[in-house]
Amino acid sequence: MEDNFTLSRAEAAQLLRVSLRTLDRYIQKSLISAVKRGKNILLSPEEVSLLQEKKKGGGKIKIDAKNFFKELKSGSSEEDTLPHDFEFFQKLYQDLKEELKIKQERLEGANYRVGQLEAQLKATVPLLEYNKQKEESKNSLSSLQKKNGELKHLEREFSKERLNKYIYATLLFLLLLVFPLYLLFLAF
Repeated sequence: MEDNFTLSRAEAAQLLRVSLRTLDRYIQKSLISAVKRGKNILLSPEEVSLLQEKKKGGGKIKIDAKNFFKELKSGSSEEDTLPHDFEFFQKLYQDLKEELKIKQERLEGANYRVGQLEAQLKATVPLLEYNKQKEESKNSLSSLQKKNGELKHLEREFSKERLNKYIYATLLFLLLLVFPLYLLFLAF
């Protein structure tokens, strides 16, 4: 029986058009048997061709489990292949069922995490608006401070100009008072 095992993993994977990892999964799930000789793992060409015949579309093994089990209960005409096919499909069905359960649990966990992230996002949106308003008020405050500085500068300039105006008015007044006295002084 071990003489039937002549295909290497790479050859079998190429025939089945699957990756080595997928082929290893088939071996692990006992969908196909393998023998280890030294460092090599060999597969039976008959089992590979049998599995190849059962494969359909896109490189995946597809089964209609409901119809298959209905046919089995009603008594199918393929009674000579039923025990092997039944075990194969039953194991495949159980594996897929377990895998589906695991993926559903992961999906529920992911949905829970999405809910948490949405709650955090709802809490951060008002915070973003608050930060935006804070930034706007900060900008307007700096603008007001700038304008206030300009206004103080203008007030200082205005008070300097006023002082200059008073000084010029005083000098003019003194000149007007002194000029007639100067004229009187020159007249004598």
